[in-house]
Amino acid sequence: MERRDLPAFLGRRAEIAQIRRLLGRSRLVTLTGLSGVGKSRLAEEAAWSVRKAFSGGVQVVDVSREADPVALARTAAQAVGAGEGRLLLVLDGVERLAGPCAALAESLLRSAPGLRILATGRRSLGVVGEHLLPVGPLPPADAVALLANRAPGRGVADLNRKAAARLCERLGRMPSAIELAARRLRAAPEPTTEDLFDDPFHETAARGALDRALELCSPDETHVWARVAAFPGPFGLADAERVCVDVPPPAELLDALIGLIDKSLLIREESGGEVCFRVPRAGAGRPPRAHSRDRPVPCPRRTDDLDGPPVLTRREHEVAELVADGLSNREVAEKLVISKRTAEAHMEHILAKLNFSSRTQVAAWVARRREDR
Repeated sequence: MERRDLPAFLGRRAEIAQIRRLLGRSRLVTLTGLSGVGKSRLAEEAAWSVRKAFSGGVQVVDVSREADPVALARTAAQAVGAGEGRLLLVLDGVERLAGPCAALAESLLRSAPGLRILATGRRSLGVVGEHLLPVGPLPPADAVALLANRAPGRGVADLNRKAAARLCERLGRMPSAIELAARRLRAAPEPTTEDLFDDPFHETAARGALDRALELCSPDETHVWARVAAFPGPFGLADAERVCVDVPPPAELLDALIGLIDKSLLIREESGGEVCFRVPRAGAGRPPRAHSRDRPVPCPRRTDDLDGPPVLTRREHEVAELVADGLSNREVAEKLVISKRTAEAHMEHILAKLNFSSRTQVAAWVARRREDR
């Protein structure tokens, strides 16, 4: 395995240690997570850290470059055949050819006893014996450190650490989005906090990761995710049943939830013997642009708060009206004599309650209300 000339790898020490342990006892380990969360770079760094334990070497196959399953099988077979003894094969981006990759992994593991496979993808392979390791956003401190490292002298120094942390939160602490933000910081002659926080790029970056994951979903999975995406925290099966009362049929709802977990769009948690689900931070409150059943989607709420449609508070109505008049978050804050962060929080609540994804949708909603008055 040759080390690529890439910027320094930061953070993820706990994940690398866990991957090392898993490769010691499992022959197939798959890193799953949303696009842009850093799976490929993490796999590469982990593979480099264990390379001395594999006498046959480490081979990397970029599945995203293979459009033909036959060509993929040939490339992987050549990589495995090139080594003797213990060998680690990294299959990067398996979601592109999930079925062929699953069959390939099973075949290679049967024929090569000394082989270990480390795969990455937006979904699992579903192979017996596969050990899944979900990869989430960076921890807050690592996210800020990445921004500072990629935009030296601009990231933290110009914004101050608190503002840099807020920017990273706005980006969902996703490495790819932080890298792009750092690039914009380096390119801007005099970047300001307002420029960074009001840049529509942030929504575009987060939306892109979700859209790529949703491409793998069935119509029912997409529709269920549109319903549950606005839950502010963990929710149970009963909560999902209440907001998905019309479709899919109750018997198929659990299958849809499992499918969303498999594609990294939901996280399964267990506490006190109870199973619940949670939307990854990058997807929270961001339903897809469109889905197969094009109908209004109500804002999900807890089961004990489902006796009426979502209602904005008086202050949220004021913020929505000002947004419709074309004011930015900073201008809204000045108009209402509140902090900019409070204005941003109100805006986030409005988007979640109305199941919207942009200020333009809020403005259109206000315009319709004004016509009805």
